[in-house]
Order: sequence, then C-alpha cells, then structure tokens
Amino acid sequence: AHRIAQSWQLANEIRGGAARGRYILAMGDFNSQPNSLPIAILRSHASLDDSFLSTHPSANTSPTLPPSHQTALSTYGMTCDSPINTYSQSKPIPHEVSSRGGKRLDYIFYRQPEIARRRPLIWGYRDNSDNNGGGQGAGGHIEEGKPIQQSLLSAPKLRCIKSEVVMTEIVPGQAFSFSDHFGVHSTFHIEDAKSKVQASRDSSIDPSVAAAAHGTFSPLVPLMIAPEPLSDTTTTFAPIDLRGSTSRLSSNSSVSSNAKSPCIRSALSTLRMYARIAQQTSHSHLRYFLTAVICLLGLTIGSAWQPRPWIQPIFTLLAGALGAGGATMLYTGFVWGRWEEGILKEVMEEMELELRVVEMEENLGRS
Repeated sequence: AHRIAQSWQLANEIRGGAARGRYILAMGDFNSQPNSLPIAILRSHASLDDSFLSTHPSANTSPTLPPSHQTALSTYGMTCDSPINTYSQSKPIPHEVSSRGGKRLDYIFYRQPEIARRRPLIWGYRDNSDNNGGGQGAGGHIEEGKPIQQSLLSAPKLRCIKSEVVMTEIVPGQAFSFSDHFGVHSTFHIEDAKSKVQASRDSSIDPSVAAAAHGTFSPLVPLMIAPEPLSDTTTTFAPIDLRGSTSRLSSNSSVSSNAKSPCIRSALSTLRMYARIAQQTSHSHLRYFLTAVICLLGLTIGSAWQPRPWIQPIFTLLAGALGAGGATMLYTGFVWGRWEEGILKEVMEEMELELRVVEMEENLGRS
C-alpha cells in the first residue's frame, strides 16, 4: 500500500514536470515487478515509457520454458535475484523466481513533455524593413503569431533505441558481483521533428501569405512561466482534447487510457483495505498505551506498600519497561497512525477524483 501511495505521488510530480514542458527521466530500483500496481500507476497515470520494454516488446511476458541465464538478462531484463549474481547465490530464492531467471526491478522510464496547448496566441510586431529595403523605420505591423500548440509540435522527441542489462560480470580481481542488482543502460535518440513539421507546413502555406511573413517577429508580451488562474478570459496554457492529441503527440504511449481506470480501481481497493487494517492497528496500539499507563499507576501505588525491599528494583525495572513501551505505542498509535491515515486519505481522494475524470473521458470516447 505504501508503494502504491508513493508511486501515485511520484506520478503526480512527473505529470507536473511534463506539464511545464520538461522531458522526464525516472530511473533506479523501484522494487516492483513490471506487472505490479506501482509500475502500472507510473505507466498509466504518469504516461511513462519503459525504455527496456520499448526495445524488447516481450520483456513482460512469461516464458513458457525456463530461460537461460543470458536470455533472462538480454530478453527479459532480469536485474535482481539472478543465479549468476554472487549476492543471490546465498539467498533463499523462490522457485517461481529462479525459474524465470530472476526479477526485473530496475528501470529507466522516460516521457515526452505535455506539449499540446490551446492558448495563448503570441501577438507580436512584424518588422517589414527587410522586405522594403528601407532599414529602420520602414514600417511594420501587429500580427497574430503561431499558437503554442503549433510551435511546440515541432519540439524534439525522445526515443529509446537501445536498452540492455549491464554490470553482470564479476568485479575484476575479486570473487563477487558489483552489486546485488545488475544495472540498466539505455541509449536515447533525440529526433528533431522541426524540419518535418516545417516542410509539411510550408507546403500548405499560401505563397502570398508566406511573402508577407518575412521580417523580424518580436513578441509583445513575454510568455509566462507559471499559468494564470483559470477563468473565462485567461491566457493560461490549457491542454487540448486528449482524444485527439494522444495519438498524435504520444504515438509511443506506454499504456492506453482504457487501462487506466482498472488500475486506479485496483489501487483504491488495496488502499481502502490497508486503511482499515492500519486504523485497527492504530487503535490496538492506543489500547496498549492505556494498559501501560494503568499498570504504571498500579506499580506506583503498590510500591508504597511492598512488603520486601528486594521487590523495589523489580518494580523500577517494570516501570521503565512499561514507560518505554507505552511511549512507543503512543507514537505509533497516535502520531504515526494519524499521519498515515491523513496521507492515505489524501491519496485516495486524489485517485477517486482522477477516476471520475478518466471514466468521463472513456464515456465520451464511446459515444
């Protein structure tokens, strides 16, 4: 449940970065296998692409026969609990894991920026001095520039062309592996779509319009880094219709929109079940705390009438243990319990809101 909540929060941060026009790379040991809920959330909610899966489409399939060590690395990308890793040889690895050649827990995720925008249009001053040959003061005019959507569609695209498991050998001069996890190395190609977009755009432009478009274009108002509050007159960057733009802007989308709602429902079901268990655990810890307080009161009162002197040290030791245990139960039952309950509630509310939005989009897509 904690990994699900963490993956959701990470996905929100990734979406925020992509909304600002940034290319995203998320990599490391995610401690989750490809078909797990945390990875599904990252791929569906954050629209991340798995670099190894992009170059090895069968990486997430289950092999019919136990693969060789080399096949498990090169085809299925197993980075942990591999039989050829010296740190895994002494571990009690389950048979279903060893029969697949290990686990794939290490990833390099990436995604393109969320570049589709509806507004604003860039108004600017077109200096026609170059056309008239008159130098400065020869004239110009105010014109409506290209929309953000049109200009950003020509942004470079990140594409993974190679991904492999690396550092599988033994440390030179030693008898052990570099780490208990193998590494992942991916090579990306930056595709410049500007020339293609410009060529197709130039072929569709009226020659008379193209002739008038020469000169220097100076934006009158600089583009804002942060969006305005949404209103009827705002010029904030607003996402366009996802149904029309998803196939055009994210042709290499990792997970279809239809797979997002089942993923969120499964995550919500798991979090709700864990929230009930966490609440019961918190209440039981608080009961232990109250029991410790009552016992401390009993020891304090009883120490005044204890019949033998040698009992006093025992009372002191018991009081110390009860005090430490009671304080721990107070921290875990009240402080940690309330904090965990608040985090889970916040994540579940965000998921429920996102689920309603996704279901509305799916219903619109069917109609």
